[in-house]
Amino acid sequence: MKGKLLPDLRFVGSLTLAGLISGGLTANLSMDYLDGCLFGVMLACSLAISGITDRLWKLPGIVVLTTVAFFISWMLMFETAYQFPGGHYSFGGYSRVSPYSLFIAGMAGGFVVFGGTLPLVNPRIRFRSLVLRVIGGSVLGGALAVIGWALGPSLGPWVVPPQPWEVNVWTTAFEDTRLHHCALHVVWQAGMAFALGVNLRSYRLSPGPRN
Repeated sequence: MKGKLLPDLRFVGSLTLAGLISGGLTANLSMDYLDGCLFGVMLACSLAISGITDRLWKLPGIVVLTTVAFFISWMLMFETAYQFPGGHYSFGGYSRVSPYSLFIAGMAGGFVVFGGTLPLVNPRIRFRSLVLRVIGGSVLGGALAVIGWALGPSLGPWVVPPQPWEVNVWTTAFEDTRLHHCALHVVWQAGMAFALGVNLRSYRLSPGPRN
């Protein structure tokens, strides 16, 4: 038991750390619609180092998946942020983003990341197991988006240096500010990386040939 537990913890921890680092880099290096690229690069590097992927072509595939996931998520949030209950656009002050919009956007991103990464890394996964894991990953992605955004006022200043106008300014959980965006990147990427690690650890230790 101990012989399997330690590699499990290292594998899941390395993926989580990769997500945490990529979230911080994404928050500090604005790449607009290519924000998901950094997440994919860090995940691919971590998976390659762990030895779970034995085909090099799969690594850029993961980068493409995360880039597409972020693009779809941000487009969904952009279109619905102020349309659903709780959302409000203000010309003179901070706007508020609907938590429903955040959940839908995060869920879409989780669906793409889980639905693409799991069968890509583990082509032997059974269809029923894949469906259940993708549903779970999608719901988790939606929840992480809401939680990450809500932590903006408290977590955001730890992720990026606050600008002078952001110091000692009271903001609510769902206002649309730079700090909220930055906190979302860190929480969502670290959380999704952790979830991927938990879902892939059994495949990492399972016997048999890999495609």
